Amino acid sequence: MILTFIITVFIFFVFIKLMPDNHVAPIGGDDIWYQQMKLKEGWDKPIIVQFGRWVKNIFSEGSFGYSQRLRRDVGQYYFSKIPASIQINIIPYVLSIPLAIGFGVLAALHKNKWIDTVISIGIMIFISVPYFVVVVLTNGKSFQTT
Repeated sequence: MILTFIITVFIFFVFIKLMPDNHVAPIGGDDIWYQQMKLKEGWDKPIIVQFGRWVKNIFSEGSFGYSQRLRRDVGQYYFSKIPASIQINIIPYVLSIPLAIGFGVLAALHKNKWIDTVISIGIMIFISVPYFVVVVLTNGKSFQTT
């Protein structure tokens, strides 16, 4: 599982790094921040070296990299979104556990009967719906973030 995680992260890292660098220096302005980040992150080095520096920076400095568009650390931006993600995901988890146990017991009591079939089909449909769709359908206004 750890090896799969590392390979997946590396593949996403490579795909992101294959995107073109659209940075244009400001007219008449200095470009020091970009040059500093290029040197620190190793943006001019091969992708495997960049990946190694990125992983090293995560563990040594806690930095997930620098967003050129937001002009701040990616980790700060990413971790600021966790409370909204928890809000979106907590309701489905809290509702799904008792419902799953109840429907599972009901389906087991009526094995191979029409109620078992209806519950099985319903579960297959509802398990295919992403959580964010459930949130939007139930009460999307209370979960809006800025």
